[in-house]
Amino acid sequence: MWKKLMYLFISFSIIVFLIILGCFPDNDDIHQPSISQLAINHINEMGFITSYYLEGERIISSDTLSISLRINPEHPQFNPIFTELIFFMNAEEANDHPPNVIAAWPNADMIPGLIEGFHWAVERTGPFGQGSSLFDRSSANWECIYKRTGLSYPFTKENFVYDWNWINGIWWSFLCYERYIILHASLNGYLPNYIYEKHP
Repeated sequence: MWKKLMYLFISFSIIVFLIILGCFPDNDDIHQPSISQLAINHINEMGFITSYYLEGERIISSDTLSISLRINPEHPQFNPIFTELIFFMNAEEANDHPPNVIAAWPNADMIPGLIEGFHWAVERTGPFGQGSSLFDRSSANWECIYKRTGLSYPFTKENFVYDWNWINGIWWSFLCYERYIILHASLNGYLPNYIYEKHP
């Protein structure tokens, strides 16, 4: 009798364990974001143009909010088809990208101003952004950046595409008003020095 009760107890415990185990999804069923949010931030800050397919239709836009929602597993608009973000030099290179890829390339109207703006901010003297150790503007600015990143100078369009992670780090090293000046200048076709003289 005792052995029979022990057998039933063990059997019942195994059944309960299997039921509880079945309540947890397999790793394959858990959606993990496969596209870096830092990359999304870069294309947003730098005004990149994006291209992606939605229900068979190709959408070209500079709005990164919808992309952020579609790659977020916790958002109702999440779409697991998007598995990769690829940077291109221009729209022509991005043609015919597969539907699982979000393509991004620099805005031809903005990129010249962004490049000049980066040069302007790097070569400036004065106080530096808090909490950043990327480079110190009180000393040899460019030498410090080169040692940390290996980037060439002056900056090029290729840097904004292929070295976006370093460019993104340098961007957030600038002071807030410097980032504003650079964006304002690049959007309106002005050189940053002109904006800075008008709005010191």
